[in-house]
Amino acid sequence: MTSSSPDDRCMVAEVGSRVLGLAHVHRVPFLTESAYRARLTALVVEEAERSRGIGALLLQAAEQATRDMGAAVLELTTSSRRERAHHFYERSGYIRPSRHYQKALVPPEPKAYSPAAEPTSAEHAAEAADGTIQ
Repeated sequence: MTSSSPDDRCMVAEVGSRVLGLAHVHRVPFLTESAYRARLTALVVEEAERSRGIGALLLQAAEQATRDMGAAVLELTTSSRRERAHHFYERSGYIRPSRHYQKALVPPEPKAYSPAAEPTSAEHAAEAADGTIQ
C-alpha cells in the first residue's frame, strides 16, 4: 500500500514485478454528517487475472484502508452498463442507496487520431469486468 497524502491510499496486487491490479481510495469530509467517507476511485484487475479473487482482495484492502483513515463508509460509482461489476459489489455487501448525477463543466478537447493513443491492455481491462469502476 502506498500513500501520497493522508487522504489517499493506493493498493497494488502484484506477483514479482508484474502488476495484476490496483485499487485507489480517497477520503472526503462530509460536513452534513460531521464525519469522513471514503470513495473508491479505481479498482482494476488485469483482464487475464479476473475471476481469481484479486478484485475481492483489493476491495478488502480498500475497506481496511477506509477504516484506517477513520472513515465509516466506502462508496463507489460504476457505470450502468457494467452488470458484472454490479454483481461483484452486491456480493461484497454494497447497496445502491441513491442516484448519482454529474455534469461536465469543461468540455473535452477534441483529440486527433494517433495509433499511440489506442488504449493499452490495462485500459481495456479497466473497461471490462468485476471490480471495474466508471
